[in-house]
Amino acid sequence: FLTEGIGMHRNFNKHDNKKMNSKFKGEPQKRKQKTDTVMQTKITSLFPVRRSTRKCKSDLKNIEDAFITQCIMVNKEDGLEMKHIEGKGRGVVTNKPFRKGDFLCEYAGELMSRKEAVKREIEYAEDPNIGSYMYFFSYKGLDYCVDATKETNRLGRLINHSKNDYNAVSKLIPVSGRPHLILMASRDIGIGEELLYDYGDHSKESIQAHPWLEK
Repeated sequence: FLTEGIGMHRNFNKHDNKKMNSKFKGEPQKRKQKTDTVMQTKITSLFPVRRSTRKCKSDLKNIEDAFITQCIMVNKEDGLEMKHIEGKGRGVVTNKPFRKGDFLCEYAGELMSRKEAVKREIEYAEDPNIGSYMYFFSYKGLDYCVDATKETNRLGRLINHSKNDYNAVSKLIPVSGRPHLILMASRDIGIGEELLYDYGDHSKESIQAHPWLEK
């Protein structure tokens, strides 16, 4: 940008010039020169700096963990409903689509030590009307179990097993030092699909007692 200096101009006739010359004889007249002032402008004033909005992997993980923690705290189960599945009984189906990696629900129940869970499992075995809703796992070198046998309105306990055609996976998430079992989409899931995950118990004893674990 250029700013031109501004000066006063006056026109003189020849007579005036003679007077002026005689008046200032021997004293050179000073001519006021026009000056150009260049405004110093930073390039960033004309072109805004484009800053990257990409987040590093650690930031993204922190955001994801915070979101999952919030889902656990509010018992989030949006997009899921219980439905009777032919040949299986109760199951859980979707009423909205999910993307791979999305939070589905928590496998909610009573958290206890493995030792206590084994005792309770023996008690449950005496009653044929009680199903198996116990999830054993290890966390920080200790063995735990989530007992979801008690009837509640939570849906995680009703998700059926599939060894080969699963669309969900379980994951451990600590909240205030306490482990929580959650289920996440292992692939994109459409509306109306039944949720399935591998229970992970492939022992010969378990398969003999529950042949459907091989499917």
